[in-house]
Amino acid sequence: MKRKRLIQFLVCATLVTLLVLFPLVLVKDINSLSAFSKEYHEASIPKIDCRASLFPGVVICLPLIQFKEGMLTGTVIFQIEMSRVDMVGFIRGSEHTIGASWDDPCAEQTENCGKRYVFNFNPPPVAGVYNLEILWLCNFNSSTSVYDRRRRLLYDAPVKFTQNLSSSDTQLVSLSRNLSVKGAVDELHLMKRVRRIFFVGDSHMRKMYEHSIFLITGKAKDFKEAVDLKFLHKSMVLIYLKMEGIYDNGRFGCIGRGKFTGRTKFGAHGMDASDVVLVSEAHWTIAFCEKDKYAAYRHYLPKFLDFFSVKNQERKVFITSPPWNPLYPGNNCKRRTNINLSWANQIGTSIALKRNWYIFDAWSLLIPLYNTTCDPAHFSCLVQSKNRKVIRGTDRVVVTKLWNYLINIS
Repeated sequence: MKRKRLIQFLVCATLVTLLVLFPLVLVKDINSLSAFSKEYHEASIPKIDCRASLFPGVVICLPLIQFKEGMLTGTVIFQIEMSRVDMVGFIRGSEHTIGASWDDPCAEQTENCGKRYVFNFNPPPVAGVYNLEILWLCNFNSSTSVYDRRRRLLYDAPVKFTQNLSSSDTQLVSLSRNLSVKGAVDELHLMKRVRRIFFVGDSHMRKMYEHSIFLITGKAKDFKEAVDLKFLHKSMVLIYLKMEGIYDNGRFGCIGRGKFTGRTKFGAHGMDASDVVLVSEAHWTIAFCEKDKYAAYRHYLPKFLDFFSVKNQERKVFITSPPWNPLYPGNNCKRRTNINLSWANQIGTSIALKRNWYIFDAWSLLIPLYNTTCDPAHFSCLVQSKNRKVIRGTDRVVVTKLWNYLINIS
């Protein structure tokens, strides 16, 4: 782990040195930039290849030795300062697609804000040649005062990974089986003696709750107007507690908590140590704490996690928040971006791990499917199918893997 961090640091340090020496001006002769990057040949520093992207005015920098050890880290450089940038990145193979995580250069309001965006890829589980894509989806155009929403391909080229990962190297708990949701629920009930599972969070958590019930019973329900819910399956109770923000209105520039329920404080939950608790909350903080969203999340998330857990409770799961689709009709990148959410998930994961929560990475499962939302924000929706209502959507992959994940930690 220390070696991985050292390599990431050296890559970033090399990029910073290169960019200080080579000012951010429009590149007319990309050969000169490539020649400049080749000067870095010391054995202790990863060699960097910077090249013009497929879109004018944008440069992509990558290490020449890809996936030798640890993550693949690269940088997108805008040669003219941008505002409210949203991007996604993928490594695609025949069987696996890996989504990028992003560092937000605007988190600390440094000079890199709007200019240089670092992306990171975990290695794919199987060796082979993959295709790396970086897509620019949205930004605020200050000259026209509108959000420029369109799919712009910045980078499209092969990358090679030379070794298979062992199960111990993967982020998620290894799944020895792939049961249906109903099969997983029955095993948790009969074999693991689970009696109550709490779903605590925003509408994305509600969607997982609704989708779970549909896959257990075949009955589709829309609980949008509900606040707190209980569903009984055999002698197991599934409980949903609705959260509309975890912050205090007025602090860190936060607004909107309790917008629909009027609930601006946490209420009693009645958990005990034998219960399973699932939590997810980042979208409200990112969208409605405009002044300092990351400071707000760092301040309030520990309080949220501590409140919705009890002493000696072992089965606590922090679920990373799903991506955002700025290209959905009516959406933009004004309040939320995938860069914001990726950075918030990294913050949240770090905080949750220090408090001994398990991590279920819904972000990684859904980021390759960011453009499959069935409404402005969600990845599953209730629809009419012939003579009955059903729930459909790509969220199903998250729900199915979540229930199998719970077997492994119970």
